[in-house]
Amino acid sequence: MSGLDLAIASEGSFGADPQIPFIQSNLELVLLVDTKNNLEIRGHYRSTETNMNGSYISTFEEARNFALKWGFPDHGVIVRKSKKSKYYIYKDIVTHADLEQRVLKLLKRLFTRKVYIETDMRAHRNPTRMQNITKATEDLIKNMKSLCPECNTPGFVVVDVKRGIPCNLCGRPTDRPNILVYKCSKCDYSQESPVVDAPTSADAGQCEYCNP
Repeated sequence: MSGLDLAIASEGSFGADPQIPFIQSNLELVLLVDTKNNLEIRGHYRSTETNMNGSYISTFEEARNFALKWGFPDHGVIVRKSKKSKYYIYKDIVTHADLEQRVLKLLKRLFTRKVYIETDMRAHRNPTRMQNITKATEDLIKNMKSLCPECNTPGFVVVDVKRGIPCNLCGRPTDRPNILVYKCSKCDYSQESPVVDAPTSADAGQCEYCNP
């Protein structure tokens, strides 16, 4: 839309961690687009370090206790009429005075006995998320410095893995990765490399045959 050659953008998501059940995680993606050279280079970082939470409260004291528990005022909070409400939403709450004013204003509404408070997960109001975006940016820089051995284009990164480290009990292949597949987005050259420090065998607890 800008007509410029280079653009950089970031996006984040929050939800259940794919590896650790019942734990919330934050996935951050930072993307560099080079339209002049027809390149897209990505950096990403996933972390279970996140303060995503929310709760219904019926007094200012409950709201204050919730906010302090999750890093307020360094981390902002959002107060709304209800969890699903699209109206009466107050953002950019970063002081105790503002928090008190917004909570009491909502609680004074007719037939309102409780309101919903949640951590503000927007990057500029969430230092924890800022740290994860930093890590994703560092990953982007690392990928930019990774050059294709064939054509010297930046962004020679892992696009797939091969699995099959043998079980130390039955010897059958497991889902543990042992080979990384690198590919160039420019010339399609690919290269396989062993996973650094990968074990020669996997624990039987990770074997679908021994531990289905």
